[in-house]
Amino acid sequence: MPERRRIQKPERAALQEFLDREHGSAAATILRLAWQAGLQRSEIGAITWTNVKLDQGVIQMSGRTIPLSEELRSSLESLLNSRSGRRTSRRVVLSDRRRKPLTSYSISNLARTALQSAGVEGFTLMDLRTDYILQQIESSGLEYAARVTGMNTAWLTRLSEQYLPSDGRTRPVRAGRVGERPDIDRAALEELARRDGCTDGVLAVFLAMDAGAGLREIAELRWADVDLSAGTLILSGKEVRISPALAALLAKRRRSRTFVLTAPKTGRAYPPERISRLAREAMIRAGLDRMSLKDLNRAYARAEAVKKLTACIQRSGPVKRSQVSALLDLPDQAAGRVLRDLCEDGLLEPVGLKYYLPGTVVPTEEQRARILRLLERERSASCAAFAVALGTDVRQCGTLLYRMVQDGDIVRVGKRYQLPNKL
Repeated sequence: MPERRRIQKPERAALQEFLDREHGSAAATILRLAWQAGLQRSEIGAITWTNVKLDQGVIQMSGRTIPLSEELRSSLESLLNSRSGRRTSRRVVLSDRRRKPLTSYSISNLARTALQSAGVEGFTLMDLRTDYILQQIESSGLEYAARVTGMNTAWLTRLSEQYLPSDGRTRPVRAGRVGERPDIDRAALEELARRDGCTDGVLAVFLAMDAGAGLREIAELRWADVDLSAGTLILSGKEVRISPALAALLAKRRRSRTFVLTAPKTGRAYPPERISRLAREAMIRAGLDRMSLKDLNRAYARAEAVKKLTACIQRSGPVKRSQVSALLDLPDQAAGRVLRDLCEDGLLEPVGLKYYLPGTVVPTEEQRARILRLLERERSASCAAFAVALGTDVRQCGTLLYRMVQDGDIVRVGKRYQLPNKL
């Protein structure tokens, strides 16, 4: 297999001199859009003036918003003014002579000729776009570069590792790292759904966030598995209730295909890797650069675990790890990790070998002091009274009282307990 062509960095001074000289030509506009906005060849040919928001200082492309530098903004404004009153195409890039849209071949040919004229030979539009991407990584980091280019952070990480100096400024940031529990900005995703509508990427995000669907489950989801009247989906043979937001998105989709997510040209189900990319692009548009579908899956599973545990504890009292393992259908070690995470986040309170809802039980480290304060006020109390005061069951409270007697903190008289100096 031939070695992949290495990206070249253009001589920026020479290129800038050419752009200043050929200010309003088609060639200069093509080079500017690739080098100063990171557009691909197909995007350069397709961009219209509706994509260019001069008043906002951005270019709005599918899946991303690109800030305009002052130089590029001024150049595009001059170009638009020069066409004022003429009957020309809405396309930004037109041929100099006929004022007609250019083919992809013509765009590449013009760019190559212009670069040769500028003394920057052997370069392509891809080199210019890549140089733009590297500039964004250097100046603003991987997350920002992902947002303005629409590229995933894994690809950008490889690019920065290959072409940028390893000085710590652009340390790779990967989404969905194991053990991380990043905050999910639901409001940003709902705003994205309102703005973009029910695109494939948006729907994949909501399937992961509101139904806990994994990548393969999203790819294999069929309309036969969707029951909007009941508000449920069938995922891997299990019925899952869905949110009103997800139900509304699904209701907007046309059911002309077997699968819910299908490629528009072929009508076939998307491969999982394509769905992953569409979802990442959607989350980048929402400003959630560090998110992945796995993060959304973990957040959903976490929320479901909290709901199940809360209902179980409210119904039957505190739970042990073995009960949690059975309730969540998890191995014992995995259940232990879930419980540890929930306790660290203050969603459960551990006392001995049992887990309580926060606010319903006195934390372990405060229980001895609470017992001593109660005895100072009441002179003596029974184990049952202490259990009520602590929010624990009688057996757990009895174990603690036994240890306090052994330590000499309290004494037992019959079935009641007192402070030593109250005898």
